[in-house]
Amino acid sequence: MVQQYLGPALGVVAFSTWSELEDAAEQGLLEESVWCELKEMPTPQSCSKKDANLEMARDLASLSVDGGLLIFGVRDNNFDVVGCDTQGLTDRISQVAGGRVYPPLSPTILPPLLNPEDESRSVLIVQVPPSPLAPHMVDGSYWGRSSNGKRKLNDTEVRRLLLQRDRGEDSFRQRLISMETNDPLSHYVEGHPTGNGHIYLVAEPCAPVARAGNERQGDEVLRKVTRASAWQGVVPKCVYRSPNPAGDAYATVGPHGERIPSRGERSLCHVLLHEDSSIEVVSGGGTATWESDSGQPINYLCAGLISTLVIQTLELVADRSRAWGYTGQWRVGLRVTKTRGAVYSTKDIMRRYPAFVADDYVRTTVIQGINTDPLEQAETLLRGLYRGLGIDSDPITEVAN
Repeated sequence: MVQQYLGPALGVVAFSTWSELEDAAEQGLLEESVWCELKEMPTPQSCSKKDANLEMARDLASLSVDGGLLIFGVRDNNFDVVGCDTQGLTDRISQVAGGRVYPPLSPTILPPLLNPEDESRSVLIVQVPPSPLAPHMVDGSYWGRSSNGKRKLNDTEVRRLLLQRDRGEDSFRQRLISMETNDPLSHYVEGHPTGNGHIYLVAEPCAPVARAGNERQGDEVLRKVTRASAWQGVVPKCVYRSPNPAGDAYATVGPHGERIPSRGERSLCHVLLHEDSSIEVVSGGGTATWESDSGQPINYLCAGLISTLVIQTLELVADRSRAWGYTGQWRVGLRVTKTRGAVYSTKDIMRRYPAFVADDYVRTTVIQGINTDPLEQAETLLRGLYRGLGIDSDPITEVAN
């Protein structure tokens, strides 16, 4: 089902069938606006396919500022739901969004709504979430919308949106950095801080989320939607409720148990599912010092545990997106502290690895939460970490073990 905000006058509309779309049109819910663009057909008779693709790119870029719908098969002059030939249109839209728009877009393309009287004609709805990377450029110009449809943005508007984008990135990065100050694991470790590095992960939707009522609740979601792992301090092993005013929190140990010595710190993990729909994951296993086979203490960077937690967090993001019907993007960030001088922890005694040269590792990115591969998304967050450890040629599936 499509759920889309179409402005303060219309609110959220929802339709999943041809008849629901016809009803919406009759009620005046599909007028072209800041949030809606109508096309009778992908390539008008008086237009070349090349020009039509350029027009499509401008439509997608303009809708990305505030989010909205691009609908093929509805006339823009009288809102008649007529349908059109949508064969091959899904691939075409994806190619245009990824190749003609900068930065590229990843809109959500819904299954066609078939005309019950003529299956050769259907309506295709493209959902364009608000983009944290807006404004987007097409053919040398930035595009936005007004009540009359798409238009080029002027210099003042572009500067304002770019500043808004930078502030959003800075605010998110600061949230990631500040997680250390309120580290939930401080209550579980003897002598905290111990000098061991911690792993901090945060993911937050880039647009408001309308929470669905049928989503999994409690620690069940942590066990059922994230992959199993031999590591102790991972998401699915957070089975103890951890009281937190910000949302539902779970940990690998109970809140009233004895404190764990620093050598067991990597067995700790804490997951917070915020009321604002964001997700925070903290682990005590970023770095650890233990004796090598020669008896010398070595500071190891636990890239396997870090990789596993990144993948599990992105699996949570994908599951939450599906549960809520949220098609927008997410900001995701990873920070590992106390990394300077640490080396990759491995059982391969034949390879020599370089020591990490930065005090901590920080990486943020924007991902599409729904219909994505967490392994592919994880590579963006982990690429720099692997490079700093000299393991950038190793597949993530082997490192995460």
